Amino acid sequence: MNSAKLSTLVPTPAAVPTPTPTHGHIFAAAAVSAFLACLIVASEARTALAEDIIVDLGRGPLTVTVPSSYEPGAPLPLVLALHGYGGNGASMQSYWQLPTIAESRGFFVVHPEGTIDNNGNRFWNATDACCNFFGSTVDDSQYLLDLITEISSQVDVDPDRVYFCGHSNGGFMSHRMACDHPETVAAIASLAGAVWDDPIQCNPGSSVHVLQIHGTADNVIFYDGGNIFGNTYPSAVESVEYWAGVGGCSLTPDTSSPPLDLVNSLSGAETIVTKYEDGCDASGSGELWTILDGSHSPSFNSSFREELVDYFFEHPKPAAAEVTANSGNGIAALTCFPSPFAEGTTFQLQLSVETDLSIHVVSADGRLVRSITEAQRLDPGVHSFSWDGLDDANRPSASGVYFVRASGRGFNESVRVVRIAD
Repeated sequence: MNSAKLSTLVPTPAAVPTPTPTHGHIFAAAAVSAFLACLIVASEARTALAEDIIVDLGRGPLTVTVPSSYEPGAPLPLVLALHGYGGNGASMQSYWQLPTIAESRGFFVVHPEGTIDNNGNRFWNATDACCNFFGSTVDDSQYLLDLITEISSQVDVDPDRVYFCGHSNGGFMSHRMACDHPETVAAIASLAGAVWDDPIQCNPGSSVHVLQIHGTADNVIFYDGGNIFGNTYPSAVESVEYWAGVGGCSLTPDTSSPPLDLVNSLSGAETIVTKYEDGCDASGSGELWTILDGSHSPSFNSSFREELVDYFFEHPKPAAAEVTANSGNGIAALTCFPSPFAEGTTFQLQLSVETDLSIHVVSADGRLVRSITEAQRLDPGVHSFSWDGLDDANRPSASGVYFVRASGRGFNESVRVVRIAD
C-alpha cells in the first residue's frame, strides 16, 4: 500500500480517474516503487524444511511452513500473512519474519499473493477504499477461503485457530476475511489497515477477535481515518470499536495493560494497548496497539512477533463445550429476522432458565438507541420481541448497523441487525 501527500507532483495513471482532494491527502498510485523501499525489510528467507508443503490454486506455488514438531493427527494453528499493495508474499515474509517463529511456537504459516493490477502491482480486492483501483472482479475472499481448504486437505489444521494478519492493503483484506468468513476466522491482526467505512458492507454472522496495530505518524493510511481516491476508511479506533460492537463488548476502553516495546527505531515502550473485552461474547473482542510516532511500516523487533503470536494463541474460537456451557447459563439462541429491515424486525431468544431479561438496541458506536425491556422476569422457553426502528424518543433511527444485546443471569449475548430507513 503506497501513498503520497497532495503536493506530490506525480501524474495519476490514465486508467485511474483523477481524485478529488479530501482532507488534504490522496493516494498517488505512481509512487509505488519509491514507497516499496519503506515497505520491504531486507531479511534472509528461512530455508524450507523437508516437511514444508507447496500449494497452488492458480496463482503460482505457495510454500506453507510446517514446523518440525508437527505430527499428523495433532492439529496446529494456521496463520495467513497478507502483503501490502505493490508487495508480494516474499516481501511480507521478509518484513514480519513469521516462518522462524512458526518453527519455535508450532504453527503453519503461508504468505499468499494477490493478483496484478493494470499498474503492475499486486493487490487485494479488500474494500472500496483499498486497493482495487482498476475495477477488477477478482474474488480474493473466496480465493483465500479456498486456500485454507486446500492446506487443510494436506496437513491437520486446527479449525478453531485460523488467523489472518496483514500490512496495509493486507490489513484491509484481513478485515474483509473477518467480515465474510467469521465462521472460519478466529482472529485477525491488521497493521495499518481498516474495516469498511460503511458498516453495512460488513455482514458477519458472528463475532471475531480483532487486533488493530497502527502508528500515529502513519502518513499513508492515517491513524484518524482518511480517504483514497475519495473512498473513505475509518480510523484505527473506529475499526476496533466496530468489531467490539459486533462482539457485544462494552465500548469503554481499558488502557490498564502495560505499554509494549515493539519498534527498533523508537525508544522505550512506545505502543499503547487498548482493550475492549468487557461483556464480549466468547468469539469476539477488540484490541488496539497504538504505536506513538509509528510510521506506516515500523521496523519491528523480535518482541513484535512474540506478542503477535501470543495474541493469536490467546484468541481461538470458543470450543463447542464452552458455547454449550454459556448457553446453559441462560440463553440457548438469539436471532433476528428480517435483517436488513425497514418497517420492523423481530428478536427471538430461547431461555433455558428463569431470568430477569434486559434487551437494548445500540448503534455501531455503542450509543443506546432503544430499551426494549428492562429486567423483565421470564420463564424458560422461547420469547419474541419486536423493534419498529424508533429510538426511545420515538424518532426514526437512521440507516445503518445496530446491535441487539440481551442480558440476564449468567449471559450477555448480541446479534447484529441492519436497518434501511425509508
